[in-house]
Amino acid sequence: MVVHTFGSSRAARGVVPASPVSGSPCLIDLVRHVRVRLVAPGGRLLLSVYRSAGGTGPDAPTRLAAAGVRVDGSSGAGGALWTATTAWADVP
Repeated sequence: MVVHTFGSSRAARGVVPASPVSGSPCLIDLVRHVRVRLVAPGGRLLLSVYRSAGGTGPDAPTRLAAAGVRVDGSSGAGGALWTATTAWADVP
């Protein structure tokens, strides 16, 4: 899982190596920290989830919502061996 920020006051990109379970304290803390501390007003937080095709873990919109963040949009793509989803939240 990768967290990106756009329009942030600092360049930020966090990679979480051990894909936390949707709603886990680790994920919730990470998303809240990035949204509050790193994304400037008017910026956007993006959360991306990459997994093998047929993977059953939660996608990016589900994980972002589980962290208590309103999902303002999402997209996804996939191939024969992988899938990727991205969800974003605009910060007022």
